[in-house]
Amino acid sequence: MDIKELQKHIRDLAGIEETKQPMVSCYLNLENGKSGCLRNFLSRVEILRKGLERQLQPGFNKAIGSIDEYLNRELEDSTKGAAIFSRYGKKPYFLPMQFRVPVRNEVIVDGLPSVYGLVELKDVFHQFIIVVSNESHGKILEVNLGEVTEAIFTEKPELRKRVGREWTKEHYQNHRRDRGERFVKEKIKILEQLIQSKGYSHLILAGKPHLTSRLKKSLPKHLLDKLIDTEVHTNTSDLGEVINASLKAFIDEEQKESEDMLQKLKHSIATDGLALLGPAATLDALQMGQVDALIMSKDFDHKWIREELVRTAVEQGIHIETVPDDPMLKTVNGVACLLRYKLPGEHSL
Repeated sequence: MDIKELQKHIRDLAGIEETKQPMVSCYLNLENGKSGCLRNFLSRVEILRKGLERQLQPGFNKAIGSIDEYLNRELEDSTKGAAIFSRYGKKPYFLPMQFRVPVRNEVIVDGLPSVYGLVELKDVFHQFIIVVSNESHGKILEVNLGEVTEAIFTEKPELRKRVGREWTKEHYQNHRRDRGERFVKEKIKILEQLIQSKGYSHLILAGKPHLTSRLKKSLPKHLLDKLIDTEVHTNTSDLGEVINASLKAFIDEEQKESEDMLQKLKHSIATDGLALLGPAATLDALQMGQVDALIMSKDFDHKWIREELVRTAVEQGIHIETVPDDPMLKTVNGVACLLRYKLPGEHSL
């Protein structure tokens, strides 16, 4: 699954109409295997069933049955996280998704789907490009939600066998340098095409240090601006190891961006007042179309208002930043926003 498909699912889920039948939103972390995860899922289902009104239990049971069947038959070995939405009745709904990255375990029963888990996933593991540089070839990998969705290979022609037969050593070295430069230019051209056509905002360099350094020095400024500072230095040809190391670098970069957003929020509070704190004030601003960015603590667990905030932001196409627990956010119940404008006489606090 790529980021565009996930974004479409988020928009569709945010716009679903409520019915009398319960919607089950199921998020499962499969990092430690399928069997233990299924046991925890069924245990949670029993707790939820006991809390439901009797007339809702038949529809709930059928929705759970569809999820259980899918989990037992369709899960792939490489899946680390799954999100499944299921509803029975006159307007049945079933949407399963599998990811190569983990999600937080959560099973929720409500009139509407719980979208926050997908928003958090998109915010942390969205999309980036890895350029893997080795002596004989290069790989340009498009990574969406932890999964390689496209791989482009560029090869450097082998020249060494021509030394001593057709060329002098000096001729070989000069030609090798020229071919190396053309090899770098070819990768940069592909990168520019990908970023222009698909809108990637992050770039990671991986491979042997002297080759990643050479490529970095050749990048034009608009590509350097998208480069994550951490380079993934590895001599391994194992693509899985390269991707895992790159994912770690990407998550670290996302952490920095979350911290930057928090600093921007605090600066706005202290200076121009283009910020609001707290769930109620933020929801009011969202409903009036004032919000530029919604900022939510990952520890914010008031599910009803959390989902209302997320649905409203998704419907308006507003950026949602999920951030680690922060002392300032904790004092305002984990929610804040940056504003596009401030109404006359309005105060930020």
